[in-house]
Amino acid sequence: MRDVTLSPARASLVWLAPVLIFAAYGRPAPLVAEPAIEYDGKLNRFAVSNLDPKALTDFAAKGPAPADWHKLFFVAVVGKPDALVPMLGEYAVENGLLLFTPRFPPRGEEVVARIDPSRLSGGAAPAVEKSFGFTVKPVGPPAAVAQVYPTADTLPENLLKFYIHFTGPMRRGEVYDYLRLLDAKGNVVERSFLELGEELWDNSAQRLTLLIDPGRIKRGLKPREDLGPVLEAGKSYTLVIDGRWQDAEGRPLGRDYRKIFSTAAAVELPIEPVDWKIVAPPGGTRAPLTVTFSRPLDHALLQRVLHVLNADGREVEGDITVTEHEMRWQFAPRQPWAAGPYNLEVEQILEDLAGNSVGRTFEVDEERPVPVLQKRAQRPFTVSARP
Repeated sequence: MRDVTLSPARASLVWLAPVLIFAAYGRPAPLVAEPAIEYDGKLNRFAVSNLDPKALTDFAAKGPAPADWHKLFFVAVVGKPDALVPMLGEYAVENGLLLFTPRFPPRGEEVVARIDPSRLSGGAAPAVEKSFGFTVKPVGPPAAVAQVYPTADTLPENLLKFYIHFTGPMRRGEVYDYLRLLDAKGNVVERSFLELGEELWDNSAQRLTLLIDPGRIKRGLKPREDLGPVLEAGKSYTLVIDGRWQDAEGRPLGRDYRKIFSTAAAVELPIEPVDWKIVAPPGGTRAPLTVTFSRPLDHALLQRVLHVLNADGREVEGDITVTEHEMRWQFAPRQPWAAGPYNLEVEQILEDLAGNSVGRTFEVDEERPVPVLQKRAQRPFTVSARP
């Protein structure tokens, strides 16, 4: 038998071979870090770390729809048992982190956040869920209903919306459980409101826009044919806001709020600024410009779609007051009026209580062409020199 003598170098390779084989095949795969979800109260945002940065960047680069973001990272307010109400907000990817910034900071709520890495390309890690409790010590009295618009006691039967104003921020989610419309006999008018997943709150959560179902306003639509109109002329109704509704700090309103009103014939005419009465103030004063409309207009839109322009076309800064059941608009300038010509500019999106806008009706006659309108109309007026 032939003896084989190995050189020291070859002998070292033979000795290392099992070690190298173990390193290549026998060593366990490195552990993948589990995604971590945290909330930053100062920045008001949820952040997810330990995700594949490239897969995350590729996902964001596709411009995912809100539903796709929700499937990847879902943040929700805990409502009734087994019910989650998605939070409104914006998604972003920064420095390898998946970020969600709620439109409203959580207050007095329980929030659940769930990340599903399998939604990313090549992702295999299991979904992770984390609960957050947000408690805020109540300060001052609970919120209350401050006002409901329109304020008039007689409204057109084709009324499109209500605005409900509160004295403080309200808890969002399932608002339709706390709103009902009653007829003169106290019976609930079923399916009277358009129930939207994304509730129509302002940024402060103190004003809710409540829409009457348009499908029961416009003629020829199936909801109206099947159920009839929500409101009928010559009848009385009551909008009830339930006292169990909680504010943002979890405190109930405490008592029901009721707006009782009667209905008149439908309004099916466009808004015509030429019909408005304008009373110009004297120069050198801060007396208000007063505009009286031919019928009540949309309270919220009146705050932002009428503008006063000077002779140079620059907007005059001032404060707006709406009175007389939304039929009078007054504008007080921050600085005294200078004598000369001005224009009251009206955006075409201004609506009345029935959704009719400037030059156009809410109920469109399909047999007639829709008029092409400018986005803004103007009414000139003159501020006279102070005597």
